[in-house]
This record gives sequence, C-alpha cells and structure tokens, in this order.
Amino acid sequence: MALVAVVALAGCGSTAATRPATATPAAPAAPAAPAAPQRVKVSITTPRGQATVKAGAPVGVAGRATPDATVLLSGGCFRQGCQALARADRDGRWKTTLRVYGSHARIEASTPESDVLDAVRVRVQAPARAPAPERPAPAPTSAPRPTPKRVVMVGDSLAVGTRDLLPARLEGMQVRTDALTGRPLAAGMRIIDGLDLRAQPTALAVSLFTNDDPRHVSGLEAAVRRSLASVGPDGCAVWATIVRPPVGGVSYHAANARLRALAGELADRLVVVPWAAAVAQDPSLVGPDHVHGTPAGYQARANLYAQAIQTCGG
Repeated sequence: MALVAVVALAGCGSTAATRPATATPAAPAAPAAPAAPQRVKVSITTPRGQATVKAGAPVGVAGRATPDATVLLSGGCFRQGCQALARADRDGRWKTTLRVYGSHARIEASTPESDVLDAVRVRVQAPARAPAPERPAPAPTSAPRPTPKRVVMVGDSLAVGTRDLLPARLEGMQVRTDALTGRPLAAGMRIIDGLDLRAQPTALAVSLFTNDDPRHVSGLEAAVRRSLASVGPDGCAVWATIVRPPVGGVSYHAANARLRALAGELADRLVVVPWAAAVAQDPSLVGPDHVHGTPAGYQARANLYAQAIQTCGG
C-alpha cells in the first residue's frame, strides 16, 4: 500500500485546509490598514444627466480623473455587469462600459482613495419585446424585497483590512465585521451558520476562500449557496473574487469563474465583487505578497463591497 502524505495548505498567515501536495509557505500576516491616502478627483462626462439608456445594454461611461487613477464605477443595480473599472490615462481621461437595470438609474464613480465623487442619473428604457399572445392576467406578484439595513461581514485578513472602512461607506446601516487572519472557508461558514441572519433583512458580506485549496471549487459553490440559505428570502449575499498566486501550480481562475457564473444564475440575491479584476487593472492595490491590500487597496475593496451592498433589495 502506498503511503500518502497529507500536508496543510497555508495562506494569509494561518493553516487553512488539507490537500495532497508539498507544503505551501504561508503568506505574511496582513498589515494594519493605515490612514487613507490623499483624495483623488474624478468626474463623469458621458453619459450626461437624464440621458436615456437601454436596460441591460452596455452603456459607455467616460470622464476625467487624476492621471493614472483607478476609477470604480457602479450602475446601482444588483446584477452581473453593473460594476466596472477604468484607468485614467496620462491626460486624465478614462472610459469603460457597464449596465443598468430597472429603476436604479444612477451611475456612480469613485476611486480607491475615497467614496463616491461624482454621479449622474439616467433614464432607463426597457428593451423592446415582441407582442405576447393573450393570456389570463397573472396572479399578483409578491412585494419587493426590502432593502437590508443590517450588514454582517464574515471573513479573513482581507476583512480585517476593511473592518474600519466599511461603516463610513454604509451610512444608515448597522455594520458588523467578524474577521480573523488566516480564516479558511470551513471556519467562516461555521460562524455564518451560527448567526441569526433572518431576524431582519441582512446583507451578508463574505471574504473567504483566499486560504483554501483553489481546486475545491465545488466546496466554494456549496458555501455560496449555503450563505444565501442563511440570509433567507429577504436577504442577500456578497462575495468577492480571489487574488492570490497559484498554489501547487493551480491558480484561482476556476474558482473566480464559478463565482461569476453563480452571480449570473442568482442575480436577484447574489453579487460578486470584482476584486480580481480590480487588481488586474491596478496591481498596486496589493502588496509584495500579492494577497493583502495596500492602503489604497483596502480603500478600493471597501468601496467595492459598499457599492455591492447598497444594491441589495428592491
């Protein structure tokens, strides 16, 4: 009988899960998040206020910002494609596309260093549809899901980095963070299972899986679905794509692809923060370990989570 050695997968400063492979060095402990950097200017020049756009269609958005600044865009909706990233060029010009839906007709622009700095309201035109055959009147639909006023973040060292930043970005909401450096997915899900998330509509923000084997994609999907069950029909869940160098030669691309696919399938209750896309756009958002945020990185991550949370409900 062959002898199989079982070793622990380490990441973000702590042991996380087991896998058959050679030991992976632990990422350094997350540094404390320092004070916010200097404010960066940003403005939206296209589209103009009250412009008419088609619901769900790509909308061209452009503007000006401090040269080389990263710009975070939100279409104010709870679906895939409602968030985007842009990078200002040397002349301070930037452009990208995003989508807007329904009555959430507000496009917001911010930077990692600050909250929303500019916004425009647009008229949203529903896409044309072919006439439907006559049919009996549908039964009355249920009331819209209430917008959560309570936010619970459960996560690892990256959640430690945003713990003091989120409340200021979510005024009027109760914000609680339970974060621990090195926390793996299983430990985080045990905490979520022990929370009462249905007593009132809750936005559950999750910052997990950076400390887990990137091959365990099915376990990640199960956790996402479990988190939705935990908040019940009146709540929503917010997860983020993973940024970490490959472990044992395996990257986190498959895990991130599964998260994005779930966001499309469960668009009415799940939103995925595009953290991996943000870092790809601006690698300076993470430090030398390519895992933990820089000061601007934690600011950007907090902004992205806040934008996602504010689209819950409705």
